[in-house]
Amino acid sequence: MKKLLLILAICLGLFGCSKDSEEKPLEEEKEKVTYSYVQTIEVEGVCNENHTTINDEYKGSIDIYKNPSTEELVGYGSVVIKDINNTFTNWSEESFAKQMYSYRVPYEIDFFAWIDINQNVLSLDKIEFEGISNYYPMSEDDIEKPYLTTCQLTIIERKIDNPHEESE
Repeated sequence: MKKLLLILAICLGLFGCSKDSEEKPLEEEKEKVTYSYVQTIEVEGVCNENHTTINDEYKGSIDIYKNPSTEELVGYGSVVIKDINNTFTNWSEESFAKQMYSYRVPYEIDFFAWIDINQNVLSLDKIEFEGISNYYPMSEDDIEKPYLTTCQLTIIERKIDNPHEESE
């Protein structure tokens, strides 16, 4: 009797699995979306991790891409501390020791985000972006946890030539 129930359970499982796999398309079969390059924006502004109010000035660039079928925009890029020399290199041994155990602003903020349609990044001079913080390591063992970071950025230049395209 146990063998019969076991065989019945295996058969039901096999038939159930084969039916589901026929109805659901495989991930590989889904249509891939190709985003087209729109522009690169050079930005500078103030950023702070969302768990604190301590901020610093940053500068960098963000590439803007568009999904041709939905007109959805995506931003990809990063900003780094604007005055990098004063922030990380002009420390005495005493100030270095104090910095090891106090809050430090992130060295870099990375962005990969779908852009809110209301921001209209293609025509505004100021935008808000959320990214993930990265820290400049103080030692080999110094690994900081990344945090969600908000940046209030001013667009200082727009470049329409795609820097990632191979020139012929």
